Amino acid sequence: MHTQSTTTSSPEPAADFEDPGARAPSQVLPGFRHSNTWIFATMLLSAIASLVASFTLSIDALKIAADPGVDLTCNINSVLNCGIVGASD
Repeated sequence: MHTQSTTTSSPEPAADFEDPGARAPSQVLPGFRHSNTWIFATMLLSAIASLVASFTLSIDALKIAADPGVDLTCNINSVLNCGIVGASD
């Protein structure tokens, strides 16, 4: 008579699998540009610049609504002219 061994073993984690994004502590990039402070400051300045640009465009849109022939701050030259785009239907 043949007896089967029914032992259950939990699967072992693959020892050779490594997260490609993970770095050993000795491989962390040195320098100020890779610090959390630099990343936070860069993102904060970018967010502030984006808010200023969006408020400027919002004010210009209100000016165009009041007077379609107004000269806007975003009209730099004939190529970079946001007044034409803002006044279009």
